[in-house]
Amino acid sequence: MLINRALQQLCRQGQDLPAVLPDDVFCTAPRQQRYRFDLWRWKPQLREWMRAPWLWNGLLFGLVSWVFVLLNLWLWLGPQDPSHNGALTLFLAWWWPLILLGFPLVGRLWCSFCPFMVLGEITQRLARRLGWQPQRWPRGDCDVWASPLLAAGFALISLWDRLCNLQNTAWLSSCLLLLITAGAVIC
Repeated sequence: MLINRALQQLCRQGQDLPAVLPDDVFCTAPRQQRYRFDLWRWKPQLREWMRAPWLWNGLLFGLVSWVFVLLNLWLWLGPQDPSHNGALTLFLAWWWPLILLGFPLVGRLWCSFCPFMVLGEITQRLARRLGWQPQRWPRGDCDVWASPLLAAGFALISLWDRLCNLQNTAWLSSCLLLLITAGAVIC
Protein backbone atom coordinates (compact mmCIF):
# COMPACT_ATOMS: atom_id res chain seq x y z
CA MET A 1 0.00 0.00 0.00
CA LEU A 2 2.81 2.41 0.92
CA ILE A 3 4.82 1.56 -2.21
CA ASN A 4 1.70 1.87 -4.38
CA ARG A 5 1.05 5.36 -2.98
CA ALA A 6 4.70 6.32 -3.60
CA LEU A 7 4.50 5.11 -7.22
CA GLN A 8 1.28 7.10 -7.77
CA GLN A 9 2.92 10.21 -6.34
CA LEU A 10 5.89 9.84 -8.71
CA CYS A 11 3.56 9.35 -11.70
CA ARG A 12 1.60 12.50 -10.76
CA GLN A 13 4.84 14.46 -10.67
CA GLY A 14 5.57 13.32 -14.22
CA GLN A 15 8.85 11.65 -13.31
CA ASP A 16 10.21 8.47 -14.83
CA LEU A 17 10.19 5.61 -12.36
CA PRO A 18 13.65 5.25 -10.81
CA ALA A 19 15.28 1.88 -10.05
CA VAL A 20 15.16 2.70 -6.32
CA LEU A 21 12.36 4.80 -4.87
CA PRO A 22 13.59 7.88 -2.99
CA ASP A 23 12.67 8.14 0.66
CA ASP A 24 10.80 11.44 0.30
CA VAL A 25 7.94 9.94 -1.76
CA PHE A 26 6.84 7.63 1.03
CA CYS A 27 5.25 10.48 3.06
CA THR A 28 5.86 8.79 6.38
CA ALA A 29 5.74 10.77 9.58
CA PRO A 30 9.18 11.68 10.91
CA ARG A 31 10.33 9.67 13.89
CA GLN A 32 11.35 11.25 17.12
CA GLN A 33 15.13 11.74 17.02
CA ARG A 34 15.80 12.30 20.72
CA TYR A 35 17.82 9.17 21.52
CA ARG A 36 18.29 7.89 18.02
CA PHE A 37 21.50 7.51 16.06
CA ASP A 38 20.93 7.38 12.30
CA LEU A 39 23.67 5.26 10.82
CA TRP A 40 22.54 6.03 7.25
CA ARG A 41 22.96 9.80 7.74
CA TRP A 42 26.30 9.34 9.43
CA LYS A 43 27.67 7.16 6.60
CA PRO A 44 25.41 7.54 3.51
CA GLN A 45 27.63 5.32 1.34
CA LEU A 46 27.04 2.49 3.82
CA ARG A 47 23.37 2.41 2.80
CA GLU A 48 24.24 1.69 -0.83
CA TRP A 49 26.80 -0.89 0.21
CA MET A 50 24.31 -2.65 2.48
CA ARG A 51 21.75 -2.79 -0.34
CA ALA A 52 24.18 -4.30 -2.85
CA PRO A 53 22.97 -7.68 -4.15
CA TRP A 54 26.52 -9.03 -4.47
CA LEU A 55 27.03 -8.54 -0.74
CA TRP A 56 23.96 -10.45 0.32
CA ASN A 57 24.09 -13.16 -2.31
CA GLY A 58 27.83 -13.70 -1.98
CA LEU A 59 28.22 -13.26 1.76
CA LEU A 60 25.04 -14.87 2.98
CA PHE A 61 24.51 -17.66 0.53
CA GLY A 62 28.17 -18.24 -0.18
CA LEU A 63 29.71 -17.89 3.26
CA VAL A 64 27.12 -18.17 6.02
CA SER A 65 25.53 -21.38 4.73
CA TRP A 66 28.92 -23.11 4.46
CA VAL A 67 30.07 -21.87 7.86
CA PHE A 68 26.87 -23.32 9.31
CA VAL A 69 27.52 -26.69 7.65
CA LEU A 70 31.16 -26.73 8.80
CA LEU A 71 30.18 -25.76 12.36
CA ASN A 72 27.69 -28.63 12.52
CA LEU A 73 30.22 -31.10 11.13
CA TRP A 74 32.75 -29.91 13.72
CA LEU A 75 30.18 -30.38 16.48
CA TRP A 76 29.24 -33.88 15.26
CA LEU A 77 32.65 -35.24 14.32
CA GLY A 78 34.98 -33.34 16.66
CA PRO A 79 35.79 -34.04 20.30
CA GLN A 80 32.65 -34.03 22.43
CA ASP A 81 34.00 -32.34 25.56
CA PRO A 82 33.95 -28.52 25.65
CA SER A 83 37.63 -28.16 26.60
CA HIS A 84 38.69 -29.76 23.29
CA ASN A 85 35.95 -28.64 20.88
CA GLY A 86 36.26 -25.04 19.72
CA ALA A 87 32.93 -25.18 17.89
CA LEU A 88 31.11 -25.87 21.15
CA THR A 89 32.85 -22.89 22.76
CA LEU A 90 32.01 -20.75 19.71
CA PHE A 91 28.38 -21.87 19.80
CA LEU A 92 27.72 -21.53 23.53
CA ALA A 93 30.18 -18.89 24.73
CA TRP A 94 30.18 -16.51 21.76
CA TRP A 95 27.18 -16.93 19.47
CA TRP A 96 24.29 -16.77 21.95
CA PRO A 97 25.80 -13.96 24.07
CA LEU A 98 26.60 -11.95 20.92
CA ILE A 99 22.97 -12.20 19.87
CA LEU A 100 21.83 -10.77 23.20
CA LEU A 101 24.50 -8.07 23.33
CA GLY A 102 24.42 -7.23 19.63
CA PHE A 103 20.68 -6.77 19.24
CA PRO A 104 20.51 -3.39 21.06
CA LEU A 105 23.46 -2.15 18.98
CA VAL A 106 22.65 -3.38 15.48
CA GLY A 107 19.01 -4.44 15.79
CA ARG A 108 17.80 -6.91 13.22
CA LEU A 109 21.01 -6.66 11.20
CA TRP A 110 22.09 -9.77 13.13
CA CYS A 111 19.15 -11.63 11.59
CA SER A 112 20.55 -11.06 8.12
CA PHE A 113 23.62 -13.11 9.05
CA CYS A 114 21.62 -15.84 10.76
CA PRO A 115 21.96 -19.23 9.09
CA PHE A 116 18.30 -19.99 9.87
CA MET A 117 17.14 -17.22 7.53
CA VAL A 118 19.73 -18.10 4.90
CA LEU A 119 18.80 -21.79 4.80
CA GLY A 120 15.09 -20.91 4.76
CA GLU A 121 15.67 -18.62 1.78
CA ILE A 122 17.70 -21.30 -0.03
CA THR A 123 14.90 -23.81 0.59
CA GLN A 124 12.28 -21.40 -0.78
CA ARG A 125 14.35 -20.77 -3.90
CA LEU A 126 14.78 -24.50 -4.49
CA ALA A 127 11.06 -25.12 -3.93
CA ARG A 128 10.12 -22.44 -6.46
CA ARG A 129 12.52 -23.90 -9.04
CA LEU A 130 10.85 -27.29 -8.56
CA GLY A 131 7.46 -25.66 -9.13
CA TRP A 132 6.17 -25.86 -5.56
CA GLN A 133 4.53 -22.72 -4.24
CA PRO A 134 4.51 -22.61 -0.43
CA GLN A 135 1.38 -21.38 1.28
CA ARG A 136 1.31 -17.82 2.51
CA TRP A 137 1.88 -17.20 6.20
CA PRO A 138 -1.51 -16.90 7.94
CA ARG A 139 -2.55 -13.33 8.61
CA GLY A 140 -4.78 -12.09 11.34
CA ASP A 141 -4.65 -13.01 14.97
CA CYS A 142 -1.39 -14.99 15.04
CA ASP A 143 -0.82 -14.09 18.70
CA VAL A 144 -3.51 -16.56 19.70
CA TRP A 145 -1.53 -19.56 18.48
CA ALA A 146 1.99 -18.31 17.58
CA SER A 147 2.98 -16.81 20.94
CA PRO A 148 2.14 -19.94 22.97
CA LEU A 149 3.84 -22.11 20.33
CA LEU A 150 7.05 -20.05 20.50
CA ALA A 151 6.97 -20.00 24.31
CA ALA A 152 6.51 -23.79 24.37
CA GLY A 153 9.42 -24.23 21.95
CA PHE A 154 11.66 -22.06 24.09
CA ALA A 155 10.61 -23.99 27.22
CA LEU A 156 11.40 -27.30 25.49
CA ILE A 157 14.84 -26.04 24.44
CA SER A 158 15.55 -24.86 28.01
CA LEU A 159 14.37 -28.18 29.40
CA TRP A 160 16.47 -30.11 26.89
CA ASP A 161 19.48 -27.99 27.82
CA ARG A 162 19.14 -28.81 31.52
CA LEU A 163 18.22 -32.49 31.22
CA CYS A 164 20.72 -33.53 28.53
CA ASN A 165 23.74 -31.48 29.65
CA LEU A 166 23.74 -29.64 26.33
CA GLN A 167 26.63 -27.35 27.22
CA ASN A 168 28.97 -30.32 27.62
CA THR A 169 27.94 -32.39 24.59
CA ALA A 170 28.86 -31.11 21.16
CA TRP A 171 26.63 -33.34 19.02
CA LEU A 172 23.56 -32.40 21.09
CA SER A 173 24.34 -28.73 20.46
CA SER A 174 24.43 -29.51 16.75
CA CYS A 175 21.05 -31.27 17.10
CA LEU A 176 19.67 -28.10 18.69
CA LEU A 177 20.98 -25.96 15.83
CA LEU A 178 19.57 -28.34 13.23
CA LEU A 179 16.21 -28.55 15.03
CA ILE A 180 15.86 -24.76 15.22
CA THR A 181 16.92 -24.50 11.58
CA ALA A 182 14.36 -27.12 10.54
CA GLY A 183 11.65 -25.20 12.40
CA ALA A 184 12.67 -21.94 10.73
CA VAL A 185 12.78 -23.54 7.28
CA ILE A 186 9.40 -25.26 7.70
CA CYS A 187 7.73 -22.10 8.98
